[in-house]
Amino acid sequence: MPHVQRLALVRVARAVPEVESLLVERFGAQREPDGTFTTSVRNDPTTAGVLTMRAQPAAAATGDDTPATEVEIEAETELGLPFFGGVVEALVALHYERVVDWTAKVIEADVEGHEEPELPKAVPLLPAVPFTREQATLLLTAGFAIAIATFGSSIIGQFSSDIAHSFRSSDDTLGVSLAILRIGALVALFASALADRIGRRRVVLVALVGVAAANLVSALSPNLAIFTAAQTVTRGASAAAVIAAGIAAIEEAPEGGRAYATSILALTGGVGFTLTVLLFPLGDRFTWAWRLVFLLSAAAVICNRAIARKLVESSRYERTAASNIERGRLREVFGRQYASRFWLLAAATFLTNLLTAPSAQLTNKYLTDVHHFSHLGIVVLRAVTTAVPGFIGLILAGRLAERYGRRPVAATALAIGAVVRAVFYLGSGPVLWIASAIGDLTLSCGFIAIGVLNTELFPTETRGTSNGFIGLIGVLGSVAGLLMAGALSDPLGGLGRSIALTTIGTLVAALLVVPFLPESAHRNLDEISPSLPDDL
Repeated sequence: MPHVQRLALVRVARAVPEVESLLVERFGAQREPDGTFTTSVRNDPTTAGVLTMRAQPAAAATGDDTPATEVEIEAETELGLPFFGGVVEALVALHYERVVDWTAKVIEADVEGHEEPELPKAVPLLPAVPFTREQATLLLTAGFAIAIATFGSSIIGQFSSDIAHSFRSSDDTLGVSLAILRIGALVALFASALADRIGRRRVVLVALVGVAAANLVSALSPNLAIFTAAQTVTRGASAAAVIAAGIAAIEEAPEGGRAYATSILALTGGVGFTLTVLLFPLGDRFTWAWRLVFLLSAAAVICNRAIARKLVESSRYERTAASNIERGRLREVFGRQYASRFWLLAAATFLTNLLTAPSAQLTNKYLTDVHHFSHLGIVVLRAVTTAVPGFIGLILAGRLAERYGRRPVAATALAIGAVVRAVFYLGSGPVLWIASAIGDLTLSCGFIAIGVLNTELFPTETRGTSNGFIGLIGVLGSVAGLLMAGALSDPLGGLGRSIALTTIGTLVAALLVVPFLPESAHRNLDEISPSLPDDL
């Protein structure tokens, strides 16, 4: 079984019995039959980490009769995680190295009477609460599935200008096409509701096949009509995979780790998006490069077998499925206990999607047509102002949402992000770079906080159904935003001004909708959204 291991050796001027007593008193270590002393790893991100210490006599220096002891310190845990597991193991190894070094310094400080060092800070990408191997495996597997789905659905946003040129479409025509493919939300709604009835796992696997098949058709499309129809399926299947996989991972996450799980899922989704960005410069060399990228997405279906081996149902869903609770009930989503939550989240999603849809689909076209960026130039801009700040924002989001609450983080971040994003679309030169960086950092924090609430505020038996309906209403916002951006581009004097106008929705959501949502931080998931009896 693959494992993480870190080792250190410290020498102190004390007899072995004294040092062994120190290990018991200072670290709460327990003596094992083999003479070693074991205790748990401080701030362990796993549930299986063990700190092992072995005290043995050390050879005294020539002419020195002072007793000396060498303490061998080892921290290890078994992981064997799939997909992004290598990254996780490296981060855990870094944490263990810090803990081992800290333990050695504490022993030296106690023996020599010095002030003890502070416990090292947690590695940013690791959770504040421990995950079991099973929880981590589900999180990473769901994240990998989301990365594939996001890669498949983000291609059109990156290559929209190239696609429009290939089919000789105007801004208005492209905007209509992008709006039409949002009908795929009906597919996502149906699949999300099925996730409550037949399980999250089945929906994820079938949806990934749907993404691959639809993108194969997209790559071979002879005209915009067929391309739009295929992308409608891609949009729906991708959304279904993201919703179902995200729900499974968050349901399985430990208490205090749901916001962290959401941020990790967003990071893995960002991997899929980043891949399309990295492939975007191909458009500078080949006018048909977008077709090749769609083919790559279709080929990703070969990963389904590996995902199927590791993806399991959440234990929370399995308990609900084994009970007599009816799953996927619409009347529960719109009933007295959950209706206000639903409509508030739906309103927030609709208003924020007025911006996120045109921003995702038309920003590259805006940069190309208005500021004359090359494909490579756009990649550089996104790498500097989106990838790094967005990455930092996603890391911060999980910790901030757990510490300060989902509601204040969402309201503050969305308000700041809306204003700064408007500046991005109205500015030029250095303003583009600064506003892009700040906007992506803050908006990522806000969207993570809202994303956690989408899952937490509904019971297990209707979590997929409620998310599907919220997604559908969000799509209406996307359609409105895309149509607004496309139709007002000429009257307002440019695509930048029309997209900037859509930021008003996000600002309204931050100030007038999010503050009325219930706060779910520091509460048990079953307490936040308890299951209701069948005769509700």
